[in-house]
Amino acid sequence: MPWGANWTGGVLALVVVNGKTLVRAELGNIETDYAVQATLRIGSRVDFLLGPNPSIGVTIFTATIGVSP
Repeated sequence: MPWGANWTGGVLALVVVNGKTLVRAELGNIETDYAVQATLRIGSRVDFLLGPNPSIGVTIFTATIGVSP
């Protein structure tokens, strides 16, 4: 974010697969783990979204998509 690491506030994080919200989390300034299981096919759409809640802080939102046995 252009305003630097001193900006504080929460963010809303969403994981959406094919238009269906699988994760909706209100995040503060702490590290939070998450895990999601979904069946994906060729052409599936996976969106990782961040938005204000009600302000916006500086955050890192990471994801890995893998194969389950």
